[in-house]
Amino acid sequence: MNSEKSFLKVVVACFKLLDKRDRLGLSAVFIINIFLSLLDIIAIALFGILGTLTVYGIQSSSPPKTLESVIRLLGLSEDSFQSQVAVIGVLAAAMLITKTICSALLSFRTSRFLIYRSANLSTKLIEAWLRGGLGKVRSLSQQQSIFALTNGVNFVVSGVIGATVSLVGESLLLVLLSVGLTFVNPTLALATFAYFSALAVFVHTLIHKKVDKLAKEEANKGIKNNEVVLETISFYKQLIVGGRSNHYVKSISEAKYSLARVQSQLSYLPNVSKYVMETGLVVGGLSLSSATFLIYDSRQAVSVLSVFLVAALRIAPSVMRVQTGLTSIRQNLAASSLTLEIVERIGYSPVSKGLRVVSKPISFPSFVPEVVFNSVEFKFPNNSKFELSIPTLTIPKGARVQILGQSGIGKSTLLDLMLGFLEPSSGSVKISGVPVEDCIKTWPGAIGYVPQEIYVSNSTIASNICLGYERNDFEDSQIHEVLKLVELGELVSQREEGINTLVGEGGFSLSGGQRQRLGIARALMSKPKLLILDEATSALDSLTEAKVLKRISDAFPETSIIAISHKQLPEVFNYYIRIRNGRVSKFLRRHS
Repeated sequence: MNSEKSFLKVVVACFKLLDKRDRLGLSAVFIINIFLSLLDIIAIALFGILGTLTVYGIQSSSPPKTLESVIRLLGLSEDSFQSQVAVIGVLAAAMLITKTICSALLSFRTSRFLIYRSANLSTKLIEAWLRGGLGKVRSLSQQQSIFALTNGVNFVVSGVIGATVSLVGESLLLVLLSVGLTFVNPTLALATFAYFSALAVFVHTLIHKKVDKLAKEEANKGIKNNEVVLETISFYKQLIVGGRSNHYVKSISEAKYSLARVQSQLSYLPNVSKYVMETGLVVGGLSLSSATFLIYDSRQAVSVLSVFLVAALRIAPSVMRVQTGLTSIRQNLAASSLTLEIVERIGYSPVSKGLRVVSKPISFPSFVPEVVFNSVEFKFPNNSKFELSIPTLTIPKGARVQILGQSGIGKSTLLDLMLGFLEPSSGSVKISGVPVEDCIKTWPGAIGYVPQEIYVSNSTIASNICLGYERNDFEDSQIHEVLKLVELGELVSQREEGINTLVGEGGFSLSGGQRQRLGIARALMSKPKLLILDEATSALDSLTEAKVLKRISDAFPETSIIAISHKQLPEVFNYYIRIRNGRVSKFLRRHS
């Protein structure tokens, strides 16, 4: 019981990811399904009437009073028996054909609706994820995050929400069919409903736990498979040179076969419902045939049997679709778990405001490049040994600050707190007098950040420098200007295509130092008022490093520059912050 409550709770959580307008759209689908179900009921009733009328007509007997009333209602009382049969048959067929055509159109529109909602939700989740802070999703691997924000969203929208809408429609049809049968023959309705319900419960009990287990395995093994392939591609050189490639070939093979085993079992499970229902239909039909001819006379027996067969031919597929829908929802819920986890962590809501979209850097006249730490304490939730304490500390406008300390002491954590990637356990961090998140929203581009590992896309030098903006937002002269600042002007002038030279995936045509300088140039394109360098010059020789930092300092005299480096930086850095035993020292001036 608790499992079913949890199941319903998670399904409801999926629907809450849609905004009010989208939920209204799904409500419209539900109402249309009610109308289509009524067409089905009318068609089945007409077929039942047709079967009964045929039996009495063949025996040249007068039909029951109830049937006579229906014939009068249809305006066929004065027509011949043949005309009555023909008209009722055409009406029943027309109802079923109309229902089928409308269902096909509704299915197409619903499918398209869900695909667009999936794309929209994925975009909104990525916006919220970017805004949510690194600390909230840090424990997830890269592949887990990619899966959750892409495929996971598809599982939520199409696999859970879409399947639930269909499930509700089929369940409604079953209810209406039961009600309709009750008016025709209450005993038959009760027996039919109880029989097919028992079959559905049997199938559900048989496979639902297996589905939950296999679906979770499929999601985890799929992510693991992608991680192994990504590792192989990322460490290609080391694997070949170190003679370790066989290990990865074996790992990929094991991961793929393990995933294939789970997928093969999952692909078969929906067939269990099909085979049980097909067998149940045959057994039920034979059992009812024997019972009705023993209990009723031949006319009543044929009438009851015809109603059962027509109803069962609609009920059995509907029950099968309900069971398959439940299986599909369970399977997709397991695959959606990472997406729902990210939603909970980042606090996503359909009414959340998106990020501010900026086509190109804007000016920052009101931005003050001053960083203030106010009694900040920080601990990682899963690492009780690591603590970082930052007393009240102010980095003023125009300062050149180096952060010193041994490896693993918390230098990068300090920067992550400064940039809002991590949230303090207590205390606050403000830039230009406001919280970091508000600062980035108010003055996008005012802060420039350069990590040690630079991402380089498979495009041109110019496109890499303008990454995050439209290339056409910048003149070539602006790009050449920042290239000169970072000592890449000569390199570009030697290339035939200049700034339009392709650098390859990961920038393989560039050296490590050139990639770092490309990253610094990228940060300078917005003319930031606060520049943060996290080991951003570690691959440069001392002479080049000194030139680059001196040029940047001269070109941006009012910009505050904060840098992490294991080695002594040039004299332009006139202040330093030291970290010892998890505690940040005061703001100290460097002696010349």
